[in-house]
Amino acid sequence: MVENRRARRLVCTIAAMLAMAGLAACSKEDGLSLPMAPHPNVPAVTHDNYPHIGTNEDSGRNILYPSQRIALERNIARTGIEHSRNLERRLEAESENAPNTN
Repeated sequence: MVENRRARRLVCTIAAMLAMAGLAACSKEDGLSLPMAPHPNVPAVTHDNYPHIGTNEDSGRNILYPSQRIALERNIARTGIEHSRNLERRLEAESENAPNTN
């Protein structure tokens, strides 16, 4: 019970110190200031024309239409099913050919 009170006091003290430090950091002569951009002469960008930073504009990937996406998903699913069937056949063949170790 005593340890619980000490832990609470410690947490409250730390929270109060952090709050005072935050208020001290915000207290300037002109009041609360909003964060400013590091370079105030940055040109404005329209909402539909964002710059490409660190990437190429063309990723080289073709855009899939919904019908193409559905066909691709079916093809992937079919390939997965075929792969699992082939794996099952191989495992069955190996288990039939393996000597009995009873």
